[in-house]
Amino acid sequence: EEGEPAKFDERASWGSPAPRVDAASGLLLLASHPECERDDLVVAINRLRADPVPVVRYHIAQSIAVLSQSEAELMWEVIDALAQDASTAVRDVLVIALSRLLPSAKERTLRTILGIYGSIDDVATGSSSLRHTCLSTIGDVFIWEGDEGAGAVVDDLVRRLPSTATEVRTIALRLRGAVTAGSVTDSEHRLDAARGRALDLLKRALIAAVESTRTAAMGQPARLDDWGADALAQWQRAMELIDSIGMELYFASGAYGGGKSAVERPGPTGAERRFYTEARVIFDALVEVGFPHVVHQLLETLEHFVEVDPRGVFMRIVTIIRAGRAWGYEYDN
Repeated sequence: EEGEPAKFDERASWGSPAPRVDAASGLLLLASHPECERDDLVVAINRLRADPVPVVRYHIAQSIAVLSQSEAELMWEVIDALAQDASTAVRDVLVIALSRLLPSAKERTLRTILGIYGSIDDVATGSSSLRHTCLSTIGDVFIWEGDEGAGAVVDDLVRRLPSTATEVRTIALRLRGAVTAGSVTDSEHRLDAARGRALDLLKRALIAAVESTRTAAMGQPARLDDWGADALAQWQRAMELIDSIGMELYFASGAYGGGKSAVERPGPTGAERRFYTEARVIFDALVEVGFPHVVHQLLETLEHFVEVDPRGVFMRIVTIIRAGRAWGYEYDN
């Protein structure tokens, strides 16, 4: 509703009938056809982009990319205005729309998304969703395109772990396909480079998170329940990121069998074998963690690679069980 923008930012929804909402989407579609009369359409779109009700501006932002071929100048004028919109929901859906423009206008599109990300007010309603949407796109551009601006954002997040664990987790959860990308037999520079960046990011994030759990544990009692609040919060943030990375490795490895036993599942593919070799440092960092859920997921992942590296898998399992003793994992049935 017009008087409750915060409520809309918390949950973008609207009722019906909503003539200005329908007009916002319809006018943009009309303007995407070069044969339509332009003047009246442009005036109407400019009026709706400044509508006092956020749901109207939301629909302008949602469909703005349809103007990329017919009204590019108007499109960027509207985008530049909506990138500073007071509503986080409007900016959120604008970032989604902007992601469709990356193939044709990467530099300007990314610059706009980085600007939106940099201006997020942490206390604003909907800021978490907006940050998640921005980082999903920024992370993708860094991994798949190697963009330096996007890479600087990612590097800064890793450097500030564990306080940025939620943000790094947003990016890490999108790397499952990247860590096995590329042909096993032929060189594919773009995909090979993307795979390298994805694995390096997981390695850096994991090592930083593991170090954070150790720092948090220094000087604390044996029982987590007796830890200081700040130390416990730091440990939990870091461990959630470690657990997420372990889960992504599990699914990327091909170990997930959809309920089939290890005997019934097919052996590792060529890409999965390469993944085991290239992720060796990541596995070696994970085996030291010892937290039960991380341990269990890692054991199932390593089981998938017994035929690839019997001795290496066995030695890692020995280390895993030793690390798990702190949590009594050796007694788990």
